[in-house]
Amino acid sequence: MGRRTGHRLSAALLGWALLLWGGSERGVEGQFQNVPNQCTVQVGGDLMKQLGRMTEGRQLTCDNTWTTLLLTFHETRKNLTGCLEREQRNANDEPSTTFCQTLLDDAKRQAQQERAKLSADADRNAQAVQLDLNKVRDDARKVQAELDVVKRAQREYCLELVVTNIGIGDAKQAHKYHTLYTQGQPADRTAYEEMVQFVYRKVEYQNVRVGYMLDFARQLNDANMRLLIYERLHEQMLKRPNIAEQEGLAVVLAFDALDATTDAPALTAQLQALYMKAFDPVIKRWKQQLTVGEWRAVALFGQAYPAYFKRIQTQLMTVDANVWKTMDFPKFLLTINTIPSSDIRLESFRLVFEQVKRYNKDNPDTHLKALARETEVFERFIERKKLGQDAQDRLTKVKEMFKGFGQNKDYEHYLKEARNAKGRRR
Repeated sequence: MGRRTGHRLSAALLGWALLLWGGSERGVEGQFQNVPNQCTVQVGGDLMKQLGRMTEGRQLTCDNTWTTLLLTFHETRKNLTGCLEREQRNANDEPSTTFCQTLLDDAKRQAQQERAKLSADADRNAQAVQLDLNKVRDDARKVQAELDVVKRAQREYCLELVVTNIGIGDAKQAHKYHTLYTQGQPADRTAYEEMVQFVYRKVEYQNVRVGYMLDFARQLNDANMRLLIYERLHEQMLKRPNIAEQEGLAVVLAFDALDATTDAPALTAQLQALYMKAFDPVIKRWKQQLTVGEWRAVALFGQAYPAYFKRIQTQLMTVDANVWKTMDFPKFLLTINTIPSSDIRLESFRLVFEQVKRYNKDNPDTHLKALARETEVFERFIERKKLGQDAQDRLTKVKEMFKGFGQNKDYEHYLKEARNAKGRRR
């Protein structure tokens, strides 16, 4: 309340207080001093009341009132002076602020320009890098294309080496190049079909090359490709009927297909079907041939593939009762001594003796005489080839088979009877 009163008083006195400026002077120490007889101030009642409140607690005399008025004026002047100085400072600061803002705007503009320049440079660099990258990619594609050409040429060369080594019977080398041929590549059915076509290309070599092809296929790990080779070979064999060598190869193929089921259970049905198609017709024909003395196809097979012959020996040398009665028995026995292996001959003799016991138990002499002649042939074979004790032991076993058919009748007895019968025919 006192502050608002002082402000109103200052405002009221401001207009005429300045007129009294000349009526007072500062002392040496800055205190206002009265100069007598300079001016007369007339003060109204309201103003005196306000001055009275400012001099509250003191006697309202002219001196006190004047002193209070001067102090109030001095304070008002001081406040106004400070206010003016602040206004001047603010006025002086405005150009500085404007200048700083200008600098700031300029800096922003320069930064934007620099950023735009850097962005443009970056775009140009990126384009240059992209061009270089595209060039590198193009070069890489060219190199890859050239590499693919080289790889294809290498595969073709490896395939040629596979076929060449099959053709000369070197299955080991053929598989070496086959490994290189299939390295990182899927199985190529066309290539295997071409291999089969190759082995049949020249008639004079086809039989031996088919055998080499079977040796190669037997060692393949890919059961599907083995099946493919067997199927294609069998197709070619069917085009060449009644060729003894091809028939024997068909039997080998059949057993190889059957053996492949062990490693390829998923292909069992297909492999077994192929086995029956390749095996059954040949065995049926060979059995018929043996009963009339046509043993050459069987002999060729037994000589070329003794291990496979053992697998069909029982089936070949065993006939049913009706055939036994009607067949030419001496001619049937001719097959026994066409096989070089003494162990195979021993087994063939054993199979025939079992059938003599079964079919001719009451009248075996005619059949035993024929067997005695073939046993003699077997003995001469052992002597001529100078075979060892194993072969001699097998011969002994065959001679012992003649015992038991008649009292005091053995191999020597039946051989003598056979020689006498031959002499009488002459």
